[in-house]
Amino acid sequence: MVPNVVHWAPIHINNIQNPEGLGAMMALDALLLIPDRHERNILIQDTGRRTSRVWAIDHGQALISQAGKSPDVQGAINEPHALARGIPVDLVGPSAMRTAIRASKIRESTLRAAVRAAGRFAGEKQTSAIENCVIFRCQQAEMLVAGYLETVRRRR
Repeated sequence: MVPNVVHWAPIHINNIQNPEGLGAMMALDALLLIPDRHERNILIQDTGRRTSRVWAIDHGQALISQAGKSPDVQGAINEPHALARGIPVDLVGPSAMRTAIRASKIRESTLRAAVRAAGRFAGEKQTSAIENCVIFRCQQAEMLVAGYLETVRRRR
């Protein structure tokens, strides 16, 4: 639980002390195909002295979970159907791209272990298709994140 929070509204952007967190959130949304990053899925935590931290929550609709069931998932560009208003894409785009570069350098064994751990937590025993998809998407992270950012810019 994150204390002292409100949901996203564009008026918070000037007080956020971790705007790179918004960029990392956008990269994660691009890689895991999270289509519903609406206002209620972004928390703004009051840290005092007119500053706030941003937190991304609720990844339950991540389409990456459909890997192996839907052939379109592997190389798909995320198409957000509910994206919070006022996310400053031009401001957070560089940090999203830095996150994509970091994602592209994560070792395959680390990604497999993370997906398996998440699968155990979620009660999913068959994770190999998701593992392979996550690995592919991380290898292609720069292209997928850039495509997602462009999609978001066009929708504004």
